Amino acid sequence: MKKRILTAAIALVMSLSLAACSKSATNVVTGYKSGDVKLGQYKGVTYTPASTEVTDEEIESALNQLATSNATNEEVTDRTDVQDGDIVNINYTGYMDGEPFEGGSAEGYDLTIGSSTFIDGFESGLIGHVVGEVVVLELNFPDPYERNTELSGKAVSFDVTINSIKVKVVPEITDEFVAEKTEYTTVADYRQYLAQKLKDEKESDAKSQKEYDVLKKVIENTTFVKDLTSEIEKGKESLIANANSMYQSYYNVDALTVFSALYGMDEAAFNEYMRGQAETNVKFGYIASAIAEEEKVTCTEAEIEELAKTMMDNYGYNSIAELYAALKNVYDSEGKDVVEAQCKLNKAAQIMYDSAVSE
Repeated sequence: MKKRILTAAIALVMSLSLAACSKSATNVVTGYKSGDVKLGQYKGVTYTPASTEVTDEEIESALNQLATSNATNEEVTDRTDVQDGDIVNINYTGYMDGEPFEGGSAEGYDLTIGSSTFIDGFESGLIGHVVGEVVVLELNFPDPYERNTELSGKAVSFDVTINSIKVKVVPEITDEFVAEKTEYTTVADYRQYLAQKLKDEKESDAKSQKEYDVLKKVIENTTFVKDLTSEIEKGKESLIANANSMYQSYYNVDALTVFSALYGMDEAAFNEYMRGQAETNVKFGYIASAIAEEEKVTCTEAEIEELAKTMMDNYGYNSIAELYAALKNVYDSEGKDVVEAQCKLNKAAQIMYDSAVSE
């Protein structure tokens, strides 16, 4: 979880924040004015580099994932008894107090024995029974049972008909298999590709980790003269709104639901995390602005145009003119000035990161 969240945090603090600021601000992107912060050490900050070594075990694991993702389920013909790990096709009906209960029945259901998909005793109760047999299972729902609290601790019985048995068959990793499933012709070539892919991923993660660690230290070294509480709170609400919009479009759920499922966050932890990200974003902007001022950072016309093209592509605009018009509407400043300000922020951040020293 930490690696994913930290990588996301770096993406947040390095991106353009679409929040309106005062036109009179020294930096039209962040709202910073000269004297808002007192910089401490921002050059030569130490950090502990993350390992980018790729092990043979990691390569083999990635190679095996290709085989596993192409596994097939094949019907068992040389035996009829259910064993642990089998995929058993079943019909079942659940009874409570002698009556079928809602959600307790299905036909043609494929259940992997040992997957803990059903309540304790259901899957293990089928082991040793044979195809065509009707098995009666006397069980109890756990207490509590979070999926349906009305069933918590209830005694139930299931009539289960075993229709068939299948097993998952993982293909052998051969040159022929690799050639069929990938752009490579041999296992050796594909293994070499995986090694480079894993290396690139580790280097990207290490870079993100370095930038995050350096930024946190620079924040600790900085005195913030201006009270940023209001900006941080607005930033938090903006992050949550953007996250909700993204997850609603992809999964039709809000960000809290996703973070709860992936990271086990409750609402309080989610809000605290988002506030922390917003605080990092806001403080990064003020620090980068101050560094740009201190270092007298400038951007050439070519650099401004290059960044504008990147932003145009990232935000889905059809032309730089369209991008500039949108930025002017948000920031109440000329679009080109906004891009130039962001260019200076990017360069200032790079001064922090490029001067950092590994320990």
